[in-house]
Amino acid sequence: MITRTLLLCWVGVAHLAAHADAATPVQAWTGDLALGLQLSDSESKTRRYTASADLSRRHQRSELSLEFDLDREYVKIPGNQAELDRDRYDLRLKYRHDLQDQALFGYVSPRWRRNASGYYVQAKALRAGFGGRFQPLEPLLLTLEAGAGYRVARVEGGATAREGLGTIAAQARWKLRPGVEWRLEFAHEQSRQERYRTLESSLHTRISEHLGVKVRASYERGYPFSSTDPSAETNLDVSLSYAL
Repeated sequence: MITRTLLLCWVGVAHLAAHADAATPVQAWTGDLALGLQLSDSESKTRRYTASADLSRRHQRSELSLEFDLDREYVKIPGNQAELDRDRYDLRLKYRHDLQDQALFGYVSPRWRRNASGYYVQAKALRAGFGGRFQPLEPLLLTLEAGAGYRVARVEGGATAREGLGTIAAQARWKLRPGVEWRLEFAHEQSRQERYRTLESSLHTRISEHLGVKVRASYERGYPFSSTDPSAETNLDVSLSYAL
């Protein structure tokens, strides 16, 4: 029921956006897709697959974006079948609409998140808020956002949590030179039962018109208020990317 509600909200927002910008030119989808594979073989064999997408489509006064991260790892001990050790994904859709001052915007954003070994095994949320874009230097673009929303989550052990939440996010994109961009992203989402925070730094290097290499260092911290054991993890990933 909640999933259908979130989908209907998203379809409604997209429908309004299409009518609002029907008479304006629409740019093609831009952004990049990335795939990574890590292999290790010692006492056990490990296969870790990562995938990510960062896509956007700009209208004259609005923007539709999609961000996706997948992290899945299999571990095989000799004499046993491979077991799924890590299973995470995070899908974020967002519709932004510029206010009278085009540096400011309002947004609506559904989010689906899963972490098989986390405090919240699955979470669906609908968020809305305001943000701004700032360009203090020609190659540097800063984005700040703050909002609130509602989340339904399946807690470790099978219980269901329904709660309001607050969220803030910040992003910096710096074009170091043609074909090389550095990004820094921070996101914090908090409710009465959980605090979830991520910090990510990535370097995108183009090696041809469409192909490139993405090096990403990420820090993730989850803290359930009903537990005294916070969880934190740092990862370094190298993946092949394709730019649209």
